[in-house]
Amino acid sequence: GFVLNTRDDTDRVALAEQLQDQAFHDPLTGLPNRALLGDRAEQAFTRAQRTAGAVALMALNIDAFKLINDGVGHGGGDLVLCEVAERLLVSVRPEDTVARLAGDEFVVLMDPAPEPEEALALAERVLDVLRHDFCIEGVAHRITASIGIAIGAMPHTNFDQLLSDADVALYCVKRAGKDAVQLFEASMNVNARERFRLQTELRKAIDGEGLKLHYQAECD
Repeated sequence: GFVLNTRDDTDRVALAEQLQDQAFHDPLTGLPNRALLGDRAEQAFTRAQRTAGAVALMALNIDAFKLINDGVGHGGGDLVLCEVAERLLVSVRPEDTVARLAGDEFVVLMDPAPEPEEALALAERVLDVLRHDFCIEGVAHRITASIGIAIGAMPHTNFDQLLSDADVALYCVKRAGKDAVQLFEASMNVNARERFRLQTELRKAIDGEGLKLHYQAECD
């Protein structure tokens, strides 16, 4: 007859669990990644439809993170990201989901969605906690962040659209001086999205050496 190797079975189960964990979590901070955030957001949208509620997202970027990386090195930058993750976890509500999408891009799924005033107050609390000095290799560094918030429900929006709206609100904060929070409003759409698109395309063009400088002599 067949002989079952329970150790091999246990190893396979452990490997499967490890691979699943890697597929849904950020390897640096251990936070949920975009895939897991999107899954939880879809569940939140489904619940919101049943209860005539809404879904709320908070998008957060660390201000001038490139300068931080340049100043303390990528290892120090990783320490900052991990500390930001921990501070976010203790600042938001227990039922909220804190995720890291990439780089210094963090997103909080506020579920159940609070009223706009409560969402703004929660974001202000996050900003306040992040303003406390970060100690890297014995040196204190002051960190600030910018936050955009978007609140909506189906059929008017979905996860990708809501995340885009939160990014637009965050971009408005960056332009206005950083270290603040902004709630997305429909009036931001046209101008902010166009500026956001142009900035993204210019950054890609610069990174890809897609810009050329031409000299035009003045005419007499």
